[in-house]
Amino acid sequence: MNASIQTLEAASVSSVNNKTQNIINELIATHNDRYEGYINSIKEVTDTHLKDLFTRISLQSKKFSEELKTLVPFINVESQTALSEQLFRAEIYVRTAVLRKDLCRVLSTCEYGEVMVVNNYTVALKEESLSNDIRIILEKQLSLITSNIQDLRGLNTSAC
Repeated sequence: MNASIQTLEAASVSSVNNKTQNIINELIATHNDRYEGYINSIKEVTDTHLKDLFTRISLQSKKFSEELKTLVPFINVESQTALSEQLFRAEIYVRTAVLRKDLCRVLSTCEYGEVMVVNNYTVALKEESLSNDIRIILEKQLSLITSNIQDLRGLNTSAC
């Protein structure tokens, strides 16, 4: 009977690890897509402040992705997620808005994308199986991403 309990406990730990693994992989995919979206958008904008902000956010995403990769033994970010598909669409909207020279639309589209990333982190942080170490990293990253939203809103207020 004791061996049976140990087997159940091991299975439980395994599923918790799988949940954490999936959450981290989802966030890595989000940051990879976010990075690509901002890198591509940098090429399209002419406004210096926007280029600087997009550069900072893209580098932040690259850093966060690398940091998250150290937390999991197996990285699987091949599949597209609903969030990454939405980020891709947001990038397309940014490109379209830039081509139309609509700075207000660019800023609101970027803000929308950042809000989606915040929502993804919020959902991830609700997972009870996350270790405290991982939770601290995700909360720190979330705080910095939330700061991006404030920066975008500030630019939007002054430009629009």
